[in-house]
Amino acid sequence: MAHFAQLDENNVVTWVTPVDNSIITDENGVEQEELGIQHLLNTIPDAENYTWKQTSYNNNFRNRYAGIGFIYDETLDAFIAPKPFNSWTLNETNLEWEAPTPYPDDGEYYEWGEETLSWLGTSILSTYPDDGKSYFWNGETLSWELSEIQPDQPE
Repeated sequence: MAHFAQLDENNVVTWVTPVDNSIITDENGVEQEELGIQHLLNTIPDAENYTWKQTSYNNNFRNRYAGIGFIYDETLDAFIAPKPFNSWTLNETNLEWEAPTPYPDDGEYYEWGEETLSWLGTSILSTYPDDGKSYFWNGETLSWELSEIQPDQPE
């Protein structure tokens, strides 16, 4: 099954729809994106008001499978996920968003704290007591610090 992304005027994905492989396969057995686009133009009302790009469910081309809200970059011919946080930057080699502080490499789970520009988590390094408090990884000092944002404490 082939999939096609509908792009708005800003190249933002607004919809992804499947198209049977038989529709996009030419008389020589080769898949042709243009055949799929023509099918969409013939069968979907107002389809001509959008740009259509084929996307790969298996990430075989255009970097990754397009999701709603993704951006299609014409220069790179790739779909790029929405920017998760204002402080993150796009790695132009792998087209992934990266935090300004590297993710801690201790096997635990953390969430990004945009306010502190650091990784926050309730999982503590094994050298810390399990006190139920939130700590963040300080990429400059390479150490854990108590977060100002703490989970609600029972009264």
